[in-house]
Amino acid sequence: MQDEIAKLRTDLAAARIAQEPARRAALAAGPQLRDLEAAVACGCSCHPRPADLNLHQGGVACPCQLTAEERKESFNDLLGILSEASASEASYESDMRRRADEAAQGLNVEIREIGGGAPFVIRGVVDGRGFYLRERHDLWSVVISPDDDPLLDPWTLDRSIPVIEVASGDSVALERDAVFDPVYALEIAVNAVRIFLLRRSCRHENAARFCPDCGVEMSQADAWRIEARRDV
Repeated sequence: MQDEIAKLRTDLAAARIAQEPARRAALAAGPQLRDLEAAVACGCSCHPRPADLNLHQGGVACPCQLTAEERKESFNDLLGILSEASASEASYESDMRRRADEAAQGLNVEIREIGGGAPFVIRGVVDGRGFYLRERHDLWSVVISPDDDPLLDPWTLDRSIPVIEVASGDSVALERDAVFDPVYALEIAVNAVRIFLLRRSCRHENAARFCPDCGVEMSQADAWRIEARRDV
């Protein structure tokens, strides 16, 4: 981080030095100043400034310098770029849904919805229990429907109806090879629901410190019998 800051400072200093001749010329063309060199170093916007070479090629490519035909062509180019981006997004969504449907079939679960960006949501049914995974702001959680009506969709329920949060964590846990993977998120959600339901129903036969069937630590086993309800 310190190296990046040092490089940024160096680049800014070099840019200021490179712009000094143009800045001096712009100042000389403006009102007469007592100290021209001080104005060259001054950052106040009252002083004339040379064109920004990083914007519209210093003014040469500004829309005001284009003919009507050139502006139309530029606008059409922009529409083409947006169209390509939209097609790429549609292709990604289609591929993601295909992969998710294949994974859902293998996991024997139903997917009602998968996708979105803020938040990203997976809704469905696991072993007769409605669930959703929600990811936003680098955090995720998995929530299931209440015990008295397990097939309800917890995502659409009124907030006055209590639901059950079964897992949560940092979004890094949903990544594969440092990239967010919706299908991996589905697998994590399904696993979280199934582990929760198993630990609540498990008989813990032949258990010592840990149950060999559900993996729960026996000192915590009774806590899984209690309805862990929470308004989400």
